[in-house]
Amino acid sequence: MKRLSPLLLALCLFTSCQLLQKAPTTDTTDTSDHQDHGKEGPCGSQPCSEPGAGELIDLYESDMEDDLMIEKSFKIVAHIVQNPSTPSDLDKATVVAAINELNRNFAGAHISFDLQSNVSNTSSIHYLSAIRSDQQFEKTITDPLDVDNTINLYLVQTNSLLAGYTPVLAEDFKDYVNLDLNRIFISHKAIKQPATVAHEFGHFFNLQHTFGNSPLEASTTERLDGSNCQQAGDFICDTPPDPNGQQDCCDCSYLGTTQPTNVEFNPLTNNFMSYYKYCCRTAFTPGQLRAVKMAALEYRGYLN
Repeated sequence: MKRLSPLLLALCLFTSCQLLQKAPTTDTTDTSDHQDHGKEGPCGSQPCSEPGAGELIDLYESDMEDDLMIEKSFKIVAHIVQNPSTPSDLDKATVVAAINELNRNFAGAHISFDLQSNVSNTSSIHYLSAIRSDQQFEKTITDPLDVDNTINLYLVQTNSLLAGYTPVLAEDFKDYVNLDLNRIFISHKAIKQPATVAHEFGHFFNLQHTFGNSPLEASTTERLDGSNCQQAGDFICDTPPDPNGQQDCCDCSYLGTTQPTNVEFNPLTNNFMSYYKYCCRTAFTPGQLRAVKMAALEYRGYLN
């Protein structure tokens, strides 16, 4: 086979990147590798309410420094849910690899996750989006399988952009101890994507999206100078304002927004809690890891 010259190879790669940037996509089965700017996105977790925002702001401003270095471990029980009409090859080894990566991503918060050996397998005709939209569908799956005082990780097939969701309270977060909300749902595809796994576990510990409550492009109310960083966006000051704009498909750099704006945003396209492409998202900030630990101790401390 004749080999391409280095110059021609570089030109091909550049052209491919340009085509990826400009070509419209019509594939609605892609889950996490999608940059969505409408009302629907890859994550179905609800944001906090205004009272809930006040609770998080108060928590983040509290003095818990002496407790932040305490090691905290959480048990995880995984449940693989297969659709009998379209079964996948997801297995325990894939789940183990995902939790190992999750531990690396949460190490800075002094939090670890212990995957239990009993990975269950069950079947359901419902895809992830249907389960997300109908509580009865969710209960049909979870009631026989939920394990108390444990994070129940449900791995479900998807047929939409939805890659995962975490059932969370919008406010009154101390009520978690009295409620049956110890679940995280992730698609079979997304469990192989560390960014999505970290994203949903971030929600479990009350992290908000970096762009705030609305995924609509350029809708963030956080000011570029950081003067309201404790009251807007995700209420964490080392995550800069995020307009949920456009990014380069090849180098993950921020390109701007499609809507006119006088603000020169510079978001962290590598942040786990953003909506940028999953392959670009690789990190939490120190402020997010601090917030995770505070919520873990204050709201999820009841979990063994």
